[in-house]
Amino acid sequence: MKPDSDELLGKLTFSSPISELMRVLFFYSLQYVVLEKKKKYHIFRQEDIVAFLHKSEKDTSISNLFLFAEKGANTRTNLPSRMKNSERMLCITAEKETYITTFEEVKYRCGEDEDFPLWWNIPLPLLTMKDHKVILNAKAQESFSLEDFSLKRVSDALQREDRLLEINADENEKRVFYFEPLLADIYLIDEVTSDLSAAEDMVWWAAVGKAWAQKMRRDGYEIHQVDGIQPSPIDLLGADDYLTCVWDEKILGYLCFKKMKEASK
Repeated sequence: MKPDSDELLGKLTFSSPISELMRVLFFYSLQYVVLEKKKKYHIFRQEDIVAFLHKSEKDTSISNLFLFAEKGANTRTNLPSRMKNSERMLCITAEKETYITTFEEVKYRCGEDEDFPLWWNIPLPLLTMKDHKVILNAKAQESFSLEDFSLKRVSDALQREDRLLEINADENEKRVFYFEPLLADIYLIDEVTSDLSAAEDMVWWAAVGKAWAQKMRRDGYEIHQVDGIQPSPIDLLGADDYLTCVWDEKILGYLCFKKMKEASK
């Protein structure tokens, strides 16, 4: 049976055996893992981890891998000098957070911690722009494609009064995102596609209802709106007929109409 990806990440902590770490790296096709404790970061390749296992001669915990790096690096952050910013890697923190991130974000968190609040990696999608680049936190990277949030697209959206970004996922699908400001340069990404679709649907049917009512009046009918009446509106108003108005399976009321005069020409 194929393992559940969220379950794999959720169970991996500093106390997990290194064999479980290797299993997750293979599952996600990742070459690197970064371990973080008290704002100290150490990055390991798969080859480094295999060499450590061979040296220790037992399946020890991930925390011992971090301690080994601390001794070897003289407690200084160990970051490769040559690596693509887009390189995906697994991040495990001593605070029991495990997520997939990029080397670019790790560099920012290591070298410019003051640019990110402590809550940057909360389980909500966040976005910021620094040095003419768009940076997504771990949850945003997990939920959305970085290609969708290009610098130009995001900059244009933030200059709009409604701060909405529309992305054509394909010919028949459009996704809409709203950027809610949290701090001066950090935004919560809220996908509002379904909300806007529902609003457009309501506006459309409101227009249909208004057009229909205008036609009925031209045809000589008097129309009454009745809210929440349980007995038949015909009994209450003496109408010739009525329509039950339903939205999302909830009765909103009735439209009652009665022939009053000949249709206007």
